[in-house]
Amino acid sequence: MTDEARVLQVALEILGYLVRHPEAADTREHISNWWLGSRDVEPGWDGVTSALEMLEKNGHIEHVELPNRRIAYRLRSNAPHPPQNREQG
Repeated sequence: MTDEARVLQVALEILGYLVRHPEAADTREHISNWWLGSRDVEPGWDGVTSALEMLEKNGHIEHVELPNRRIAYRLRSNAPHPPQNREQG
C-alpha cells in the first residue's frame, strides 16, 4: 500500500469514527491510540498527522486549542457529508 493510500485509509477511519460519534473530540495522540488502536490500520504518527491535515483542509474537521494548550480535533458542525455507499440492485 502506498503512503498516500494509507493516509486516505486512516482519514476515512477517523471520519467514520466522527460520523458514528459526532460529539467526539480528541488529541492526535488519543485519536491514534484509542480511535485507531484496535483497527487493522497501522498509521504511525506521520500517517495520523497527514490524515488529520487532509480532513481539516477538506473541511471535514476542525481543531480547537484546549486550556492546556493541546490541540483537539472534532467534526465541523457544517462539514460536508462523506459519500455514502449505495448498493446497486
